[in-house]
Amino acid sequence: MLVLLVFVSARKYKSNFIYILKHYMLFFVEIIISSMLINLLIGGFKDNTILSFFKDFIFSYSIYQLVLLTVFKLKDSTTTDTFTAMKNYLDNHLLHLEFGRPLSPGISLNGNKISDGCRNKNHRLIWVNLIKLEKMYSRGLLRGDDYKFTLKKVAIDIEHQSKINNFFWMNSILLRIIK
Repeated sequence: MLVLLVFVSARKYKSNFIYILKHYMLFFVEIIISSMLINLLIGGFKDNTILSFFKDFIFSYSIYQLVLLTVFKLKDSTTTDTFTAMKNYLDNHLLHLEFGRPLSPGISLNGNKISDGCRNKNHRLIWVNLIKLEKMYSRGLLRGDDYKFTLKKVAIDIEHQSKINNFFWMNSILLRIIK
């Protein structure tokens, strides 16, 4: 299976089947390696029967999935929380701009407060850039259409990133690294 995975990964196939096959193989390699390692850590395979082997394998795989689910869901939830706050900030800005209403100071203060709460360096960078753009716009250094376009583009990117967190492949370490 590993030889086939290396062969498929080395080749640049344009086939959708090969692309999916590569991801399945990566996922199964991760399952096998992680389950074997966990099983060896908790005492190894005790009996030589096939039923006992599968029982131990399924038990170690279940432990692995529980750990991944807990770690990834908590991490992804904080990311989604940050993206939701960003999207709300952007939507409020765009709403005010679309109807020619002045930007409320509360929106800016909210953006600064949320920026301080970011846990991820990339998220903090997005917030800092948004606040810089807002200051440039309020000083007249940035045209309204350019400002709206930039905010809309960031909103689209944030929504895309937020949706990625819900994909099943996000529960695999190897697929997270490769994708």
